[in-house]
Amino acid sequence: LIQPGPLTTTEVMELCRWALPTYSAVELDRVSRRVRADSAGLPFLVVELVHAIASGLDLGAHRGAWPAPFRTLEHSLPGDLPDTVVSAIRVGFRKLGKPAQQALIVAALGPERATLADLRRGVDLDATELDQALDELEWQRWLESDARGYSFIAGIARRVIARDMVTPGQQRRVRERIAGGA
Repeated sequence: LIQPGPLTTTEVMELCRWALPTYSAVELDRVSRRVRADSAGLPFLVVELVHAIASGLDLGAHRGAWPAPFRTLEHSLPGDLPDTVVSAIRVGFRKLGKPAQQALIVAALGPERATLADLRRGVDLDATELDQALDELEWQRWLESDARGYSFIAGIARRVIARDMVTPGQQRRVRERIAGGA
């Protein structure tokens, strides 16, 4: 049983065992420790990392199971987002439908908690398309909704989307639309 909150090392190991059935016990131990370290156990990030690894995420020139022996934490830099987390978020973003990608970009570039009005101004979607996109983003655990609006479940995902998934011109245009300037 998985409880809400950060996943334990054991829970991450179980998810890795399920998603990576060809990995040996030693390889599972390495990958689960690395995933746990890079994600801080945040369920969204754990699932995205493990899914990306299982889907063939290119984790460098290493052959065989990732991470390589004795290099479990080599590429994690304090204060920086680990490349694996950024890559996993990018892979997950690209798997979303185009309307959901558009809504997620607006949520990332808008206020911390985007209202439905903010999202409507920022996207080029009709009301039904936006509703479907928001439903997809909630089901896929990118956004959560409450009476005040929509916010990212993982702040790291918001940063990556805003930084890596839009051009500077696109950022400017979206922010202008959200502000009501276009």
